[in-house]
Amino acid sequence: MLTDTKLKKLKGKKYAYRIFDKTLGDPGFGVRVTPNGHVSFFQMYQMDGKRRFMNLGSFSDWTLAEARGSARDARKQLDRSEDPQDNRDEAKVAKAEEKARKKSRGTVDSLFDSYIEWLELQGKRSASQVRRFKKAYISPVIGGFYVADLEPDDIRAVLRPIIRRNKFVLANRVRAYLVAALNFAISWKDKPNYTSKIRFDVVMNPAQVVDKPLKSEAPGERVLEEKEIKVLWKKWELGFPGEVLRLILASGGQRVEEALRAEWSEFDFQKYLWTLPANRTKSNRVHVVPITSLMAEELSKIKARRTQEAEESEAKDGISAFLFPGKVELGPYRTDSLGQALRRFCVDYKAESFTATDLRRTVKTQMGLLGVSKEIRDRLQGHAMSDVSSKHIDRYDYLVEKREAIEAWESYLRRIVSGEKNTVVQLSKRA
Repeated sequence: MLTDTKLKKLKGKKYAYRIFDKTLGDPGFGVRVTPNGHVSFFQMYQMDGKRRFMNLGSFSDWTLAEARGSARDARKQLDRSEDPQDNRDEAKVAKAEEKARKKSRGTVDSLFDSYIEWLELQGKRSASQVRRFKKAYISPVIGGFYVADLEPDDIRAVLRPIIRRNKFVLANRVRAYLVAALNFAISWKDKPNYTSKIRFDVVMNPAQVVDKPLKSEAPGERVLEEKEIKVLWKKWELGFPGEVLRLILASGGQRVEEALRAEWSEFDFQKYLWTLPANRTKSNRVHVVPITSLMAEELSKIKARRTQEAEESEAKDGISAFLFPGKVELGPYRTDSLGQALRRFCVDYKAESFTATDLRRTVKTQMGLLGVSKEIRDRLQGHAMSDVSSKHIDRYDYLVEKREAIEAWESYLRRIVSGEKNTVVQLSKRA
């Protein structure tokens, strides 16, 4: 009996030779081995009293199972007294088309590669996280699976190890990216890179029917107390990640990603404005943050440190374009590096755990106590204003109000850092 393992071990001899296989119930199916070791499948049969051989294809192109399937088709034609080689060309073309179709079927890995490329073309910041999730959680389990063959149980197989570690929020994120990528596959014909030979052939999204591991994610509640802010500010006066956290605090609670990826070209110290381009903001709109004196002091310290590091490393091009360049790879520091540093900080100082996003919530909450309206707090922190007026009509920049709000926060933060007793003094209401 022929097996794939036996076929791989076959060697060429001085003359070509044949090996017959009786698996199909007749002695006609087998393989031919040439002197140079080339293995091909054949079907031997009798027609009009003459013995004939039909070449079924090379072992390098066809599996043993596929060759046996072709042999069965040939036997059916013989049972009808038909010569299987009469329609040889048509059958060969059909088999070639089927082979090409199978080769063009997209795998999960190729889908995510296309999806990530599309996210990057759209300027989506989530592209880097999708790439990490693909590598860590998706590829090891179903990366080689054909997308068209995916079933809900395959999606559950990806989520199961994450859920076993009680990482329910993470499992929700992974599921969400699987849903999004498979929806992308469904609309593949509408995408610019549809011209590639890959086809996903997805009609229904198998991830959509898989329940979320965590039905509802509780909103964050952590707000740092004044004494915690003081410890954080004082203990991390120099170096990463203290520089990032101090910038987030001093700038009125800007987003972690926006602070981490900040570039020196975005800061105008003549007009005292930090202008984040649309492709770096979550709202996809230009976001302008007034620079306070405290923020300017922190930026000055960061620049002095980057300059010193560049001199010590004898960098030819001077300091990096980024405020917080990564140590290993080109580009800024990664968000997960900041998270790891914060966890170590909480352990070292026996502090209740918190995240960089909790700093953003802390600033927004404290500014509310200072009398800053929710609308101005939202605008200062770059929230998307979804009402019709804000989206289509109102083009006022609110710089005056934002500067007044961030200066009130700066005074409050300076008193925390200096150890003075803070007495909340609300902003006077504007007419």
